[in-house]
Amino acid sequence: MPYQVPQHIADNKIFLTNFSEVQGGRLDPVYVYSIKHKRTYNYASKSLNKLVSFATGGTPSKANPEYWDGNIFWVSAKDFKSFYIDSSEDTITGLGLRKSSSKLIPQNSLLMVVRSGILLHTLPIAITKCPVAINQDIKALFVKDSQLNAQYLGYFFDVFNKYVLSKIVKLSTTVQSVNTNELERLEIPLPSSEIQKEIVSHMDAAYAQKQQKEQQAASLLQSIDDYLLGELGIQLPETKSQTIQDRMFVVNFSEVNSDRFDPLYNKSFSYIKKLRSIFTWFTLNDLVLNNGQYGASESAIDYNLGDVRYIRITDIDEYGNLKSTDKKSAAKIDSTYLLQYNDVLFARSGSVGRCYIHKDLSEQAIYAGYLIRYDLNKEKIIPDYLFYYCNSAVYRLWVATIQRPAVQANINAQEYRKLPIPLPPLQKQQEIVDHISSIRQQAKALQEEGRNILEQAKKEVELMILG
Repeated sequence: MPYQVPQHIADNKIFLTNFSEVQGGRLDPVYVYSIKHKRTYNYASKSLNKLVSFATGGTPSKANPEYWDGNIFWVSAKDFKSFYIDSSEDTITGLGLRKSSSKLIPQNSLLMVVRSGILLHTLPIAITKCPVAINQDIKALFVKDSQLNAQYLGYFFDVFNKYVLSKIVKLSTTVQSVNTNELERLEIPLPSSEIQKEIVSHMDAAYAQKQQKEQQAASLLQSIDDYLLGELGIQLPETKSQTIQDRMFVVNFSEVNSDRFDPLYNKSFSYIKKLRSIFTWFTLNDLVLNNGQYGASESAIDYNLGDVRYIRITDIDEYGNLKSTDKKSAAKIDSTYLLQYNDVLFARSGSVGRCYIHKDLSEQAIYAGYLIRYDLNKEKIIPDYLFYYCNSAVYRLWVATIQRPAVQANINAQEYRKLPIPLPPLQKQQEIVDHISSIRQQAKALQEEGRNILEQAKKEVELMILG
């Protein structure tokens, strides 16, 4: 009797294949599906290894300070923030370059992340705008065929990102990586040089428009601080110069807070105590109904069950928004970890201090163990007001003061309850919430416009290449 698909499984979620059609011993369904549905391009193509040569990088020893903080950009996966790279968070010295397996990659080379968890859903690609060094998780591609434009190749990977991922990425229980053999065999369509330049120009323009929209959105979001602090009547202390005298201070032992003797904490805390507001200051402890609940540990998760989302700090962006992700998991845990509407979370480690308010009711969600949830007394404080306050400059100053310096900075639940909060009447809180919500919605609309412009450009380029 032939195999029959169970009726409860949707037709668009499955496909059947013969074992004889499986290539290279790979049984992962996304790869097998990509083999069965090969792309047909509108132009002749060549395998990538005939078009480019490859190089990988390395990391100078972190134990030798002479290798670091030099004038050579050293690119790692975290630097892939736009299509063109002209800087990096980390830099190395010439000595560090010579004493490691890192290589100096020339301008107008294509860089690809080949080992990272991000390869689960994205293949990061960038073009160098200046010479850079790279680490071992990056591969550089040097064009050796006169028929190929490096920017065009980069945009090909960008436009066909999901398809290329399915062909070249090795899935792993630890960290994902690119299969070099599959990458080298990848077929690259080769339009005429004029069409390649047209595609590059079209995509450059789309990215420029997207960046402009994002800058406008960022300006709106940055204006929130001035508005909020103005409404609360708070003036932050001026930044002082950094002479030796300015960096020294004297404090009485009786004024030392708790058991902490670290100088930054005690100096900054004196700034916090001097802050004034036109409203009465409360602590978070005055406004919550519990002592703070830590989330579920990773060991409590069974990834083979259900569709309960497991929210990590990496799922929350710098503005407290939940990033979109296809990753779902299930929990063998008590239902008390399930998030409710308007629950507020704080990060106690990692991106310490980051705040999130839960608004998404489209799916059940739980939260990671390094996040803390408090039950708010809504007769005293509106959750959105707390969330917006916890994205302000005055809150960031408090976090920088309170966080415990360690390998990974942290703030525990007890310390969070000491958070000082200026508390207007509920009506004024709502007025502030409405105004900030309006600004954030305008910023979100601009960001969405930028994404739509880029996605439309990708669709147009895809049509040009596929015919």
